[in-house]
Amino acid sequence: MSAGANGFLSKSKARYKTLPRWGKIVLYVAAAFLLLLIAGWIVAAWYINSHKKELLHEITSSVSEQIDGNFQIKDMEPALLTGFPHISVRLKDVSLSDSMYQHHKKNLLELKSVYVQINVLSLLTRHPKVGKITIADGAVYLFADTRGYTNTYLFKKKNPEQKKKA
Repeated sequence: MSAGANGFLSKSKARYKTLPRWGKIVLYVAAAFLLLLIAGWIVAAWYINSHKKELLHEITSSVSEQIDGNFQIKDMEPALLTGFPHISVRLKDVSLSDSMYQHHKKNLLELKSVYVQINVLSLLTRHPKVGKITIADGAVYLFADTRGYTNTYLFKKKNPEQKKKA
């Protein structure tokens, strides 16, 4: 090491030694919290990558239960820095189409990226809780024809009572 770098290190050590006891404790707790946060990110990224198919199926089926239409997600990946300090997941190529897709050939929603902020502890309970959803780079196609048909019904929740009567 050069003399300048060595002098800097010795000054830093001297400042650390002059910290009061409570200052050292705060410094240790902050460092431990930061290490715990980084470890949590690594574990969450591993979990998301190793259980990608199950998580995609669970997300797709839970959304499909709530709305009418065909909901699809092409891929998913962890996005650790997007939702800092929380864990976020990036859903790639998300689409939602209605029952008349065969006639007009347009999806209601076509989204390139959807960032979903997830509570880390809820991943352990197998019921992920969503904190925040951010949509990036997408399009919405609202369709209405002369007979009065419109695809905006997809924005409403399914009514289970109507399904049972039909």
